[in-house]
Amino acid sequence: MRDRLNSTFWHWECLDDDLGIGFYYLGVWDTSLEIHLRELGEALWIYVVFRFSFAILWVTIIIASIDLPPLWRGDGITEARPPLWRWLLSL
Repeated sequence: MRDRLNSTFWHWECLDDDLGIGFYYLGVWDTSLEIHLRELGEALWIYVVFRFSFAILWVTIIIASIDLPPLWRGDGITEARPPLWRWLLSL
């Protein structure tokens, strides 16, 4: 049976439970692309957010692995700074 107003197909669908006993119910197939495009948009948004998060993580790891140049103290003593990640952890 077809509803031409919103382009959906009504059909009978069988669901099987764990015992192997199936039961039927009246389901709807939506043939419009709107819901699929919405789900695709959500998936792409999540993908972009996670990729951006991992990019920030990798940049942070790379920056944290770089040693900073020696620190000139006012008393005339030059000592090497600890790596940036130790400095960040000490905050």
